[in-house]
Amino acid sequence: RTPDSVVIVDYQTVKPAEWLPDGVGIVSVRPGDWLPGAPIATAHAAAADPAWFDHSVHKESQVEPGDLGKVTRAGRSIRTPSVMLTGKRIYFRARGKGFAYAAVQSYAMFEGPLHRQLTLKFDAGPDFRWLALDTARFVDHRAHVEFSALAPDFAVSQVVIADRMPPEPETVTVDAVAQRKIVAKWAAGEVVDTIEAGVIDALMRRPGADTDSIIKPAMDCERRLASPRESHLAGAMWEGTGFTGRVAIRGNPKSPGDIAVRRLPEALAGTAEVSGPGGGRLVIARQLTDPANPLVARVIVNRVWHHLMGRGIVASVDNFGVLGEAPTHPELLDHLADRFVREGWSIKKLIRAIVLTETFAQSSAPRPDALKTDPENKLLHRAHLRRLEGEAVRDALLQLSGRLDAKMFGPPVPTHLSPFMEGRGRPGSSGPADGAGRRSIYLEVRRNFLSPFFLAFDAPTPFSTVGRRTVSNVPAQALILLNDPFVREQSKLWAARTPDVDRMYREAFGRLPDDAERAACRAFAEKHGPAELAHALVNAKEFVYVH
Repeated sequence: RTPDSVVIVDYQTVKPAEWLPDGVGIVSVRPGDWLPGAPIATAHAAAADPAWFDHSVHKESQVEPGDLGKVTRAGRSIRTPSVMLTGKRIYFRARGKGFAYAAVQSYAMFEGPLHRQLTLKFDAGPDFRWLALDTARFVDHRAHVEFSALAPDFAVSQVVIADRMPPEPETVTVDAVAQRKIVAKWAAGEVVDTIEAGVIDALMRRPGADTDSIIKPAMDCERRLASPRESHLAGAMWEGTGFTGRVAIRGNPKSPGDIAVRRLPEALAGTAEVSGPGGGRLVIARQLTDPANPLVARVIVNRVWHHLMGRGIVASVDNFGVLGEAPTHPELLDHLADRFVREGWSIKKLIRAIVLTETFAQSSAPRPDALKTDPENKLLHRAHLRRLEGEAVRDALLQLSGRLDAKMFGPPVPTHLSPFMEGRGRPGSSGPADGAGRRSIYLEVRRNFLSPFFLAFDAPTPFSTVGRRTVSNVPAQALILLNDPFVREQSKLWAARTPDVDRMYREAFGRLPDDAERAACRAFAEKHGPAELAHALVNAKEFVYVH
């Protein structure tokens, strides 16, 4: 730090906790280091590794919208520690082609004139020089900078906060005799300083320099070892640096109160603070999964039980506190939680253990004698009658019509836009009405353009987590099954594929029709056609309820 600047990170003295790349594509170099396909390193820096630069992201991977998604960042980026902005600009000393993004308050600022000043696509040339991001509007806000390599020559050596550009180092002239000594020193594998590395880099870049005998064999070998391949990536949090904040009094960030220590609520982990390198996610994960703290295992087990059985052992699945409901079978909850932990926190094993029980296999038909002692079915004398979620209803319709695509994974299918779905941010084009036959889990979700079909069946709005969905039985559900073009089209396809009444009953309800139902269906089909019969069957309550 100088009177005019604050150092965010200096890769000459970087600490392990400040080295924050998103993969193996960014490496640490020192003066004189040389990576085949890149210039000689003339400073301690975070630099692109050309061996990994040609690796491409899988074609079905998703990128951020806006400016951040216009360049390839995955696997070739590094971020700085988080700091408080105390100056008007963030200056960074870089070379080559790269992309810089100042993330203020961890907000994802993608588009717009207010935030575009926080991104910079640059080509600094072969020599390190100072570049800047304008952060004058964000003084006294916390921020970090993310750098992405756009070419194998990218490197960044320093990042500082200042009101004016830091000075460039003085240029040093080295005569021919000194040059030969420097080259010999470097060729012998000895450590060189910044000035000596600059001399070597200038000689290597001189037109006509005879460097092929050294560089070409190594470059060919490097490329054979690291042949281009697709990288299958999964979305994940990028580890940053932890910091201690203050309580905002009455929610006002301009009225800071006491320091809020980094730790979990006392009910989860006592008063143990989160410390160590990085943001502390590993420490928090270990505290949450500590065998001495069974709460997390109980919550997970209870939610799985809720989704399989229709009601949780603790009915208030989102509230295990004093205002929540008491467990109906506390010993069972503890047994399942203990088994869940001992089996490696495997949700698949947990589901298997539950669905193979006699309790899960029960019918939902009530027993008169049991209804007297257990009218709310808290003791599980029968299965809970459950309505399918909207996603399951849609998937069942596709299964009936033969249109269901069982393919796993892949990009999301764009939202289908009806003529009534208008508003700000409306996509330029609509996805197919049947979602290309993909399962509902693969449909794109847009907060301002939610599926009317799913909303009618109580799909929660995607603004927060929901452990237990609302389950209603309202006219909108019958109306959408009667009038939605998607439902009518799948009914026609089902009727064309399966004209036999017995088979239609087996596929829709999992049983055969009785004689009266069979006769009524055949008479209806003769009068109105098979497509109308199929449409009528999917409108039956039995189709959307699990018995």
